[in-house]
Amino acid sequence: MGKAMENEIGPYRQNHISGKWVDAGAGRLGVEDFGTCTALAEIALADEADINVAVAATLNYHASRVLTVMR
Repeated sequence: MGKAMENEIGPYRQNHISGKWVDAGAGRLGVEDFGTCTALAEIALADEADINVAVAATLNYHASRVLTVMR
């Protein structure tokens, strides 16, 4: 993998919930390049509480109809 892609991915990715980057309740999960067996990054591993917050945020955005102005 080239340096440009490594810089784009970054070493750790959080969950994006309700307009904010947040850590996850279940910790982190390593992501590997199976071709080279090298670590690429770590991602936030969501638990049930994280998912409930994300779903509630999605329902709030949907109910607000804020995204309809994008059409």
